[in-house]
Formats: sequence, C-alpha cells, structure tokens
Amino acid sequence: MNTLMYDTYTIFWRELKRYKKSRSGVLIRLIQPAIWIIVIGNTFSGTQPLIQSVGFEGEYIEFMAPGVIILTAIFTSIFGGVNTLWDRRYGFMNKALTSPISRSAVALGKMSAISLIAALQASLILGIALAIGV
Repeated sequence: MNTLMYDTYTIFWRELKRYKKSRSGVLIRLIQPAIWIIVIGNTFSGTQPLIQSVGFEGEYIEFMAPGVIILTAIFTSIFGGVNTLWDRRYGFMNKALTSPISRSAVALGKMSAISLIAALQASLILGIALAIGV
C-alpha cells in the first residue's frame, strides 16, 4: 500500500509542476471566467424581466455565477484529460506504464492533481464572484 501511495504522490506532484509551468494557461483559465462574470454578467443585467419570468428572483449575475463556477471546474478537468493525451502522444504514458509503478497510481495521481486544480480555480472564481457582490 505504501508503494501505491508514493507512486500516486509522485504522479500527483508531476502534474502540479507541469500545470505550474504553464503560466499563460493558468492566467487564461482564471481571466476568462472572471470576464464572464464581470463583463457579460453586467452586460446582460437588462434581461432581468426574462429571468424573473422563469421564477428566479435576483440579479442576472447571481443567475450566471454558479454556472460559470461549474464551467470553470469542467473546463479544467477537460484540459487535464487533454494533458493525458499529450502524455500518451509524447511517450510519457508508455514510460509510466512500463515502469514498476502500478497503473492505478498513474490514474489516481493524475485525477487527484486535476481535481485539486479544478477545486482551487473554482474557489478563486467563487471569491471573485463574492467580491463583486454576488
């Protein structure tokens, strides 16, 4: 069991380091949802009567913010899957699967890192939404 945990930890840190290296990707993935909430949320605030006709009492930005937070987590997870495809294409996956670490450690490490990144990004977007009064 210790070997599985250590191997998972190793893959987990590899994914986090790789994510941290991609500063432009991190910046884009944080700026895009913030723009959705701040700019588009305020732009469509004139659709208030339409939103109230479906039974939602509140501002449009309050209607939109939960969806943006969920989309942030989903997009982060999708990009994590794409990174797994890149690993496969450039040979890391072959090296990892032929090494003495278990296959489940590779999957668990990648999933754990992607889940942590998605949760952190969603928390930051939630913080932005709360800061602007949602």
